[in-house]
Amino acid sequence: RTPNAGRPAASSQQQPARSMQHARSEFEYLIYRYTGQGRSQHDDVKKTLEEIKVSIDAQPTPPTGDKDLLALSRSTAKLREVMGTLLDQGGRDVKCIRKVEMLSDSVLDNVEARITKELIQRCDFERIKDQIMRITKDLDAVRATPATTVIESCIDKARATVTVEQEQRAKEVLLELKEVMDCISREPAKLVPQAGQALHLIEKAQAEAPDSKKVADLLLKCLADLSRLFLKLKAAWLADADTARALKEVAQRGDDTASKLLLVTGGTCDRPMAPLVQHEIDFRAEQLSTSLISTAERELGSNNIGGAFDAMDALRPWWTYLKDVEATSLQVVSIFCKFHSCAAQEFSEATEEGDKDTAEAVREFAGKFDTLRSSFEGLPPAESSGLVAVLHLQEAKTSVDKELAFLDAEVEKAGLSLAKVVQALEALVPIWQTVYSADETYGMKLLKTCGGLEAWAEKTAAACPTSKVNGLVKFAEAYDDRRLRLSPPEPSTGQLQPRIAEMAADAHLTAVEEELSKAKGMNSKALLASLAAASEALQADGGSEAVNGRLSSAMDAIMDRLAKTFNQTVKARDSQKEEVLQQFAGQFDDIRACGCKGAVKADGAAALAPEGLGARLQKERQTIFEEQLTAIEEGLKPSSKLDITRLLEALQLVQKVWPRLINGSTLPNRLMSVLAPLEGRIVDAGIQAALTGNSAAADVLLQQAGELDAALAVFRVEATDDETSQPLRRQLLGHAFRAHVAAADAALRASTGPDYEVLVKELMATKVHCEDETCPVEVCVELLALVDSFEAPLLAAVGAKEAARADAALRVAGIADDARVSAMTRLGPEGEKQEGAALLPTLQAAKAAADKLDEMQDELDSPGGMNPKLVVQTMQELEPLWAPVGPTKAFQQRLLGHIACFSEKLAEDCERALGAEPQWRALLAVARDAELKQDALVLLSPGLQVRSLESPLCRLVAGDLLRAMESELGKESGLSPPVLLTSLQGLNEVWGKLGGADPLSLEFDEVCSITSRLSQATLQVHTRMHEAMHDAVSTDNSNKKTALLGFAQKWDATYPK
Repeated sequence: RTPNAGRPAASSQQQPARSMQHARSEFEYLIYRYTGQGRSQHDDVKKTLEEIKVSIDAQPTPPTGDKDLLALSRSTAKLREVMGTLLDQGGRDVKCIRKVEMLSDSVLDNVEARITKELIQRCDFERIKDQIMRITKDLDAVRATPATTVIESCIDKARATVTVEQEQRAKEVLLELKEVMDCISREPAKLVPQAGQALHLIEKAQAEAPDSKKVADLLLKCLADLSRLFLKLKAAWLADADTARALKEVAQRGDDTASKLLLVTGGTCDRPMAPLVQHEIDFRAEQLSTSLISTAERELGSNNIGGAFDAMDALRPWWTYLKDVEATSLQVVSIFCKFHSCAAQEFSEATEEGDKDTAEAVREFAGKFDTLRSSFEGLPPAESSGLVAVLHLQEAKTSVDKELAFLDAEVEKAGLSLAKVVQALEALVPIWQTVYSADETYGMKLLKTCGGLEAWAEKTAAACPTSKVNGLVKFAEAYDDRRLRLSPPEPSTGQLQPRIAEMAADAHLTAVEEELSKAKGMNSKALLASLAAASEALQADGGSEAVNGRLSSAMDAIMDRLAKTFNQTVKARDSQKEEVLQQFAGQFDDIRACGCKGAVKADGAAALAPEGLGARLQKERQTIFEEQLTAIEEGLKPSSKLDITRLLEALQLVQKVWPRLINGSTLPNRLMSVLAPLEGRIVDAGIQAALTGNSAAADVLLQQAGELDAALAVFRVEATDDETSQPLRRQLLGHAFRAHVAAADAALRASTGPDYEVLVKELMATKVHCEDETCPVEVCVELLALVDSFEAPLLAAVGAKEAARADAALRVAGIADDARVSAMTRLGPEGEKQEGAALLPTLQAAKAAADKLDEMQDELDSPGGMNPKLVVQTMQELEPLWAPVGPTKAFQQRLLGHIACFSEKLAEDCERALGAEPQWRALLAVARDAELKQDALVLLSPGLQVRSLESPLCRLVAGDLLRAMESELGKESGLSPPVLLTSLQGLNEVWGKLGGADPLSLEFDEVCSITSRLSQATLQVHTRMHEAMHDAVSTDNSNKKTALLGFAQKWDATYPK
């Protein structure tokens, strides 16, 4: 800081005074700075600046777009506040002000790095720019040079770069555009497609350089040239309406594009293309209408309908431009009226003469004519129907005459075809109203033809066999349906179907009586079919009294015979035949209900009883129920052994007839009284299964209890609350649950180790039971206690070497967690209080630790020799995984074995490295690092005791160094002091790590031996040094004395403490 920079030098008289004033000011600032409020504010400023620096340093590198721009804006605002605070203090904290300046430079560099051409081209650039300018405005408040000016310059440069790139991309499009414009000039016939291509290229160029005024000017010039070409080559595009319409669309697109380009250049458009093109089209349409209408009138005058049609068809594409011209519309309507008259006359003449080709041609022309007229939008509606409708009426009359003649001829044949008759009648239906409404004389023709058909049907029904009479009934029904739709006129003899049906019913009843006369071998299907056919035939009007009497007698005989057969079938337990008979009864009752309404018995007495065959079979079932109840009573006597399977069979049999028992019967109460002791006996069996842990027996009992509940639910009668008991399955569910819990606990504590398959099966069963809403909540607490006891055994299994046991333990843990969740869900809020940690994540973490131990073992057992660093790395990776398994003995034992093996291999490597100082020093470093990792694992393993990894190596090294020292001292002459000092220095480094401090430890004697050997070597050194010094003194050898004293000092300094 140079406060006087830029000021004139003070005079020698002024300098002492100013120096005193400056010193006083500085003194006051120091007092303010380091005492009281000033010190507190200074600390706050420093803290804020550090926070701002951390925030700025956390910005992404390199900064892009608006990523973390909001955080940068907050940092800049804080920076501005700090600068304001410093200025309020007088601006004397130069260090903080300098730090503010440095931070502002970092912010400015960050913002400047964001200004790229990619940012300029983003659609949200203006939003990002506003954020950036707010940041630079805050920077202006803390900088001497405005940051706003720098950033605006960067933005201008980036924009210029983007514009240049856009113009470069548009250049290729402009070249292609020039080729298209030249092609239009050379080939006017291709004006419309080429103009569309040119406009596409203009739009593409504008999209490539949307902000380039230079490109916009060039494109506007091309549009102007295109407009001039449109007027110059109008003869080419006015040749047909489609081309003119396409060019108009191109012109409108061109005007829209020009509007966008003028926004860039700031100019205006004086002559849009679309209005000019529209004017030329309107003028051309007026010319063509005058010419084509004259041609059509001339051709109609010459009876050339085709020529006139072609002229009007040629006018059709231009009609959209003429439909609002009233005079032209009147001319077109007049011409279409003449068309209609000429075509109808020609078709009539061709039909009368039998000229099919001419008639087909006129019919085809009529379709085209109606289509042509409908395409002239805006014309008043035609006075009469279309030309096609007029021709259709003529065709319909011809078709009616043809079908009536066919029916008259068919009746005269010996082998009348019912299908063809119905088909001919159906063909008349859609055209009859059209023809009859136009000419009522056709009604007499129809009455004559239908009368002949009905007479033939009655005659044939009286003589045909039973197998064919139904066909005549169906024909009569189809005939009545068509005849009803062929009216007016109405039929004079009524409907045909009731007359034919009476004859058919008589024939079918004869077949029924013949089938009932058989003593055995009655064909039930044929019987029902004939009965149903007779019943169906009589549904229309009930039939005569004689036929209905025969039907009633036949039904009574069928009911008596089937009731007897049904009783025999149920007693024989023939379920299939019973079902067939039941179905027969249902079908019979349906036929009886539908076909015998109003029928009387043969003797003309009372109407039939309302009970059907189904009710008759129901009475047979009640008899069977009583027999089964007697069997149940015998089976539930105290002296009898309880056979639930047999009981279920009997209950399921009576269950079928229970809902149909007669009201007021004492059988239901009798059954419930007999079943009363059953509940207690089944519950006792469930308790015994739970006590013994026999889950299989408990499941069987539970299943049978559910089946009994289902059966008893049908038999249960209304009772008071005191008499109502819980379902058997619900009572047994808790006992079955306890049986599974007991079986799972036994499998967990098996003498040979947990039985995982049994655990899986039992836990899955308990989970299913927990999810049952009827499961007692108290047994869920027992399941939670069981699951809580799983952790230690399962951890031991995961920690074992066998992969199969570990995988099985993981599977059991997952299922146990699911069971825990189900139990807690069943317990509700109470379960949240007992919520424990999930087993699976813990075991998965343990599995990861076990996998690391496996990796460590693999490296230790590597055939090529272990890599100590990889072993240490594995120990380091094991540390974050060790906490959940550290207390587990299995994991501790595996870890101890690996460490012991590692220690042995390190000792072997160290023995081979003795004598090579770099190698044994590297091994000591590895052992030291491994011991740190070992200690970290020991802290997470309560009760685990390990030995030092470094101490054995240190003892090996110490022994080798002592051997070298002893070898050197064994020389009679030529003793090398450096060799002694080198060995002593190595001993000094390993001396404190030899271990053996505990007299009971295994290495105590080895350490004592090393200590003794060092003492003996030291004694030898002292003796040799004393002798050498005595000799040096006696010979007055000053150099030798100096060397000996120097050696003694180094020896004493290096000697292990």
